[in-house]
Amino acid sequence: MKLLHSRNIDIECFALEDKKIKAIGLLDDDRGLPLQTYSGKKIPAGGDLHTMRVTLVLDEQLCIEQAEIEMLDTPGTQCLSIEQQSEQLL
Repeated sequence: MKLLHSRNIDIECFALEDKKIKAIGLLDDDRGLPLQTYSGKKIPAGGDLHTMRVTLVLDEQLCIEQAEIEMLDTPGTQCLSIEQQSEQLL
């Protein structure tokens, strides 16, 4: 049996001043087999397809006050447009 793809999501939460919470989520897509994306990027077996970090600051009622999205690894530049979408979370 060969692994084709895995997706892991890790979330850590930290207490801030004024009863606020900082939540940092990391999404990591890994390829089990080598891949060449439609944009031409070659990803080796075990390589990262997507790595995204989402950082949120939540108030006392768990409403989002700040949001940041970072694409750390992508199969192509079109995936980077998600970084500009964080304002929609507010």
